[in-house]
Amino acid sequence: MEKKLCIFVAIIMLCAWSSPGSENNAGSEQQRIKQRPPIKLILPDLVLEKIETKSEPYGSDKVRITISYWIFNNSTADSRCCPTEEGKKQWKEKPAMNLLYRTRVEARAYSGGIYSELGGTGTETKANERQKYTATHVVKKGSRWKYRVTADYGNWIREKNENNNQKIQNWPMRIRF
Repeated sequence: MEKKLCIFVAIIMLCAWSSPGSENNAGSEQQRIKQRPPIKLILPDLVLEKIETKSEPYGSDKVRITISYWIFNNSTADSRCCPTEEGKKQWKEKPAMNLLYRTRVEARAYSGGIYSELGGTGTETKANERQKYTATHVVKKGSRWKYRVTADYGNWIREKNENNNQKIQNWPMRIRF
């Protein structure tokens, strides 16, 4: 009984496979796939728009500087859509950072030296969204500083333009001699 049933099913499948028009349908399907335009991946574009510094007295010999910066996603894609290999790795190793990217604020004495990290945050930027962040730095009165802010510091997000993620700002803006 089982052999007869298997032969019967095999004959039906063979008939369906070789039915008239099935070859034409397969050919037209292949033709339709070939004619389909390639899919273009829409990537986010994290733009560090500007940095502003404001200062206020802090005690008798210090100044507190507030560094404000704006990040704009100039795209119809959210920042979490397109991680780099490094982004995938970091998201897996650090679940608290899942789907986020890092920003970094750094400072150095204006006359030279190396940048040291002041802070930053992990964030996600939706499509066409603008976000404002701040960091603070307390310095001696009369000193001069240079601030550098980088969006997507670890390059965790694939972007359509990787060259607009960083800006530098001097403080004070006008140096008096």
